[in-house]
Amino acid sequence: GELQGRNRVVVTSVPEDKTSYGSFFSDYIIKGLQGYGDSNGDGMCSLEEAFYYAKPRIESETGMHPQIFDDYPGELVLTEKELPPSQPEKPYGQEIGKTNTTYTYQVISSDPEGDNIKYLVDWGDGNKEWTDFYPSGEVASIAHSWNKEGTYEISVMAKDEKGAEGGWSDPAIVTMTDTHAVDQRQVDQEWIFHINNTRWCAQSFVPTLDSISKIELGVMAWDSGRNIIVSLRDRLDGEDLAKAEVNMEETGWNVEWVSFEFPAVTVIPGNTYYIVCRSSNDGWGTGWAASGENPYANGEFYTSDDGGKNWGNQHWKDVDGCFVTYK
Repeated sequence: GELQGRNRVVVTSVPEDKTSYGSFFSDYIIKGLQGYGDSNGDGMCSLEEAFYYAKPRIESETGMHPQIFDDYPGELVLTEKELPPSQPEKPYGQEIGKTNTTYTYQVISSDPEGDNIKYLVDWGDGNKEWTDFYPSGEVASIAHSWNKEGTYEISVMAKDEKGAEGGWSDPAIVTMTDTHAVDQRQVDQEWIFHINNTRWCAQSFVPTLDSISKIELGVMAWDSGRNIIVSLRDRLDGEDLAKAEVNMEETGWNVEWVSFEFPAVTVIPGNTYYIVCRSSNDGWGTGWAASGENPYANGEFYTSDDGGKNWGNQHWKDVDGCFVTYK
């Protein structure tokens, strides 16, 4: 009763006695007010239209049942219709290159109202920049150089000339080398596999070069002060040929590409080797990124729940971890 009142519109994500995950609801309300909820096509967006845009989507995705208390005469118009540009396609260009060398990438997005578009580019090395405006649907060229060896994720977001912003693109993942040479590489990301002192993960691979002195992994850390230990083996249950450890800072739910360096190990091209990933910490806190659909054809992914004593991959036949090996 207290929610209702004259000249008032109140929307809630759930009835008062239910648990709310309000961020899902507010995201759809915002999209409705951007213009996706403009059901009568008058170019204006009311709170009522936004609510009825959000309600079926929330009910379908979350099981929540939003409510509206509407004592406002007519509709409560809040915004003019201003649809944002589409999510840009993944940037396209050179995936493996050299540091201190400029590479050009292509990006494209379209605006549903034909407005000009500019792009915010996140180069993955701490640098972000805006482009000039481009016509909707026209390919834009962006260029950058990296000064430190490693793997980086390039993402772009489009913004139209009226200020409406779209979503971020899927990242283009690039590797730039300096003193090393890239051998094997799998950078697709879909899941995170938890690792600790008893939960170990491993990825097999087949080198084409005759030595390995660095391995890079896509990993996460939900807590700071935890370590990740990576070793190289020629048998999954064999001795470590090399081992390196990194103490992690918290990354949240963002994948970070971390390097593990060691004295060069001679390997036989064409033979199978294993990257073993673990932690000396117990509990929850670190993970290794991986992807399904068999993105790396020359290896398999394994897990162990007893600290590497027993390994299995019957559930992970199409999974491969995110890694780069370097000579």
